[in-house]
Amino acid sequence: MSAPSSYSKELITGLGFVLLVGIVLLIFYFTTSRNNGIAPANDVSGGGGSNYQTPSGVANTPGSNPVVTTPAKTVTKTPPKTTTVAPSAPKSYIVDSAKFKASGYYIQIYPGCQATPGNLTVKKGSQVMFDNRNDKGHTIAYKGVNHWLGAYGYAILKFDYVGDNYVTCDGGGSAKVTVVP
Repeated sequence: MSAPSSYSKELITGLGFVLLVGIVLLIFYFTTSRNNGIAPANDVSGGGGSNYQTPSGVANTPGSNPVVTTPAKTVTKTPPKTTTVAPSAPKSYIVDSAKFKASGYYIQIYPGCQATPGNLTVKKGSQVMFDNRNDKGHTIAYKGVNHWLGAYGYAILKFDYVGDNYVTCDGGGSAKVTVVP
């Protein structure tokens, strides 16, 4: 048997190349002409293509692959709203804070243990809500009793002693509650 000629080597190489290109084109055709259960890129339903509808004015005949362009959407990011309620505030906090804010017997503790208002006058036997709007806990003390206010926590204290009552926060001065008969 004789060795293949230069012409037959070129013929075999050429046919191999044509065959390879044909296979690549067939793969491309089948992957683009059918979505094989995968939703098209512009299908926002997330449902595997079953809800995809061809936009009006675009031909979608078997074997065709319509090109659909959609205008770019402008996305405007709105900064998050600031709130005095922790994201996971329990219903009891929402109810209590609304009630005490409406009554005026409400003191808010800010970072650095700053109380607002710093002075409050209430009637004897009244309850006052101390609301920590800080991401760090604080200990408030009234008449020698410590009350832990966790991050975004609160405590409701009853004031029975007529006169000036001082409430400290983390050992420092914070608020004065004056109790009247």
